[in-house]
Amino acid sequence: MKKSIIASLVALGVVSGLAQAADHDVTFQGSVTTVTCDLDVSGAGVNGNLPNMVDLGQAKIGDVNSGKVVDFVFKPSQTAGNQAACDAMDASKAATLTWFGSTFDGNGLGKTGGTAEGAHVKLMATNATSANNSQPVTASGTAHEFSAGNLKTGGDGLKYSAQLIPGASAGSFEAVARYALSYK
Repeated sequence: MKKSIIASLVALGVVSGLAQAADHDVTFQGSVTTVTCDLDVSGAGVNGNLPNMVDLGQAKIGDVNSGKVVDFVFKPSQTAGNQAACDAMDASKAATLTWFGSTFDGNGLGKTGGTAEGAHVKLMATNATSANNSQPVTASGTAHEFSAGNLKTGGDGLKYSAQLIPGASAGSFEAVARYALSYK
């Protein structure tokens, strides 16, 4: 019996000597809202065959103003019931559109695909109420506030412009950014 108690104590001592992993935190993030308003991209620069794609055309190496400025707008999706949800927003409150992407490089939105090295998209809000309206988006997490009334029936939507700025080499260019809409 003494041997089994000693063996048990030795086993416990060995187990207690096992390495334990360090404690880590998990962050959970989200929002709760009374209104859900889904957006689609539309406007003159949007390719009708490919939803949410803006065609920037061509830009000439050495001429930063050669790319055409393409206007596009975020408007409520026309899926069933969505416009009614957007109309339920209080027009005196703010709708905030925030841009995210790993290729924002301090100049604008850099390429995610293609061969045109150094090229980027100059992306700007054109009807935001925030101080950074008409200022290029150069970093992930950049947010623009708009009047929520812009998303109601007959509203102007959330307007932006984009321009392809050439880099040091010719080639194809593709950039992808994510956006999130919040309503306060």
